[in-house]
Amino acid sequence: MFADAPARVTLVGGFPGGLIFYTLDGSEPSLASALYTGPISLSSNAVVRAMSLSADLQRRVFTPPVTVTVVPTCLQTSVIGQGHIVVSPDWPVYPSNSVVTLWAIADGGYLFAGWAGDLTGNTNPATLTITAPRNIQARFAAWRALSLATARGGSATVDGRTTPSPSWYRDGTVLSLEALPEPGWVFLRWEGTVTSTNNPLELLMDQDHQVQVIFGTQVRKVIAGYGSIVLDPPEPIPYGATVQATAVPAPGCWFVGWTGIGAGQPNPFSFTVTNALPLLGAVFTGVPYPVIVQQPTNQTVLLGQSVLLSVVVAGAEPFSYQWRKEGEPIPNATSASYLIASVSLADAGRYDVVVSNPYGSVTSAVAVLTVVEPPFISTQPVSQTVPVGSRLSLSVEAGGTEPLSYQWWAGSEPMAGAQQASLVFDPVQLEHSGSYWVVVANPWGAVTSAVAVVTVYEPVSLRQGAVQQAVSYGGTARFSVEASGYPEPMYQWLFEGEPLAGATNSSLVLTNVGTNALGQYAVVVWNASSALTSAPVQLVMLPSLVAPFSGATVLWGREVTLSVGAVGSGPLSYQWYKDGQPLAGATNATLVLAQAQVSNAGWYAVVVSSPWGSVTNAPAQLVVNPANIGLGLYPGLTIEGMPGYTYEIQYSTDLRQTNGWMTATNLTLEAPVQLWIDTSVNVRAPGAPQRYYRVVGRE
Repeated sequence: MFADAPARVTLVGGFPGGLIFYTLDGSEPSLASALYTGPISLSSNAVVRAMSLSADLQRRVFTPPVTVTVVPTCLQTSVIGQGHIVVSPDWPVYPSNSVVTLWAIADGGYLFAGWAGDLTGNTNPATLTITAPRNIQARFAAWRALSLATARGGSATVDGRTTPSPSWYRDGTVLSLEALPEPGWVFLRWEGTVTSTNNPLELLMDQDHQVQVIFGTQVRKVIAGYGSIVLDPPEPIPYGATVQATAVPAPGCWFVGWTGIGAGQPNPFSFTVTNALPLLGAVFTGVPYPVIVQQPTNQTVLLGQSVLLSVVVAGAEPFSYQWRKEGEPIPNATSASYLIASVSLADAGRYDVVVSNPYGSVTSAVAVLTVVEPPFISTQPVSQTVPVGSRLSLSVEAGGTEPLSYQWWAGSEPMAGAQQASLVFDPVQLEHSGSYWVVVANPWGAVTSAVAVVTVYEPVSLRQGAVQQAVSYGGTARFSVEASGYPEPMYQWLFEGEPLAGATNSSLVLTNVGTNALGQYAVVVWNASSALTSAPVQLVMLPSLVAPFSGATVLWGREVTLSVGAVGSGPLSYQWYKDGQPLAGATNATLVLAQAQVSNAGWYAVVVSSPWGSVTNAPAQLVVNPANIGLGLYPGLTIEGMPGYTYEIQYSTDLRQTNGWMTATNLTLEAPVQLWIDTSVNVRAPGAPQRYYRVVGRE
């Protein structure tokens, strides 16, 4: 049968009150198969077979297999916004369980914003398993450009961050623009595609925006005499604006001249605002005596720099000048300005100038000269290596004009709260290892110290030492320690005070231990900054059998020696046993029986002991034989001849050697027929020679 995906298969019929089991691969169902509880959902082709089981569990009925073919499904795609979807593979219909990959491709000025329909999320590309008809939608949002410009006088941020211009944002994004004026400037307004005096400004990115922030400043007006200064446009004045300044004298007075940015200019004159708080002075007079139209100003200069004090005077010429320090005339300081080419700390003080002409004199305001010194470091911080848990202090000695400020750095990061001449860690921890330096600053400069390297180590210590080992001959000994420290401890094992080659781990394993390995062992544990040697421990050997007694056989009345070979630490003692009973005086490695008797036969064992334990040689049998007998096979010759006659019996081992016959014996017959046996040859013996015999008569 055929069905659209997903297919639903319903099983009906069967024994009343019974159960139905089924399979989907055409195999015969059993009690171990799936139990049918409701319609079966199929997303792919299947061969369905069912088994009905009666309520009394005694009868079973099987259905023939039914093939269910799931009809392929389709995939529909659409977009919101500007873009398209690429599908791979791109088929009109898809077999069930097909896997496709979808790419969302945005057009220029748009970006992919996420999937909708039968696919969610914003993974791109995305994969989808086709188990039923699917409808997929890709959403694209437009990009909006923000061009944010600032003239001098301050800066602007977008959502608290400085961004490049232009910057791009998703359509509908709400941004927070904030203008940040520099000292001497004030925020005036926003201009461009949006006009506002709000600061900060909430801006909806529903189009491309070009926005400029405008800052303004005041003009510092200084007037000498009687009159006023009129500015057009009025203050605050935007950066870059052209201003017309007009000096208006009071009745009975006249305008003498401009000072500051207007020095030497006519009245009125125009100027462009490019700096914060520009200074503009106007001098008015009605009499010819000297009038100071520009006072000497307070100055702060660095040690060794030059400084120029000056005054601008109006009135009837000629003028004479006398500069003073702390009220005392300065020799040769008789010009409108006084230059100190290289100031010293002694030049600091209060300065003024007395200006005279034929009509009178005037004393200027006091100008305070402050000589300051940039910070310098006289004692650098020093690198240190210290144990963990101790007190660590890094310090710097610095000079210069107060106030001095300090900022310690760890590596490339400033340390919060570390703003004193000393940096203290108490107690110091392992994580405090690193490079430290300090910046010393005052309002007139800053200096950076040398780098101090701090190495914090943990002295090595033994949490668990080695313990004495007792092993049997040929056995394995294991010494180990547990140590702590930083940097990571290293190890060198010692035997009788001498280093063991290659023994550089926390554990020492000795295999096939022999007597030459017995003695004292210790380990040196160290790191780059500390070391210790563990208490020595002994490697001893348990009594061990190297040549055990394995039994013996002796003839009655002969001497026999029973022996055992043993090794071990400390003095070894022996005790021989016969048939489980100790033998008095049998306390050596050998047991000698001078004349073995039948009663000496039995099972002998020996116990070898030392202060470290004992080992028992398993019982082995001593056999006492009364005598030895053997069965041999010897050649015999029957000689028939004359009694009383003598015959020579000869033999040869090789008949090919005609001269190879040798005499075995001369035999005189005692009877007509006599038997002679060659007892020198046992034919049963391995390698017995082959012999040929003949008889030769002798007269």
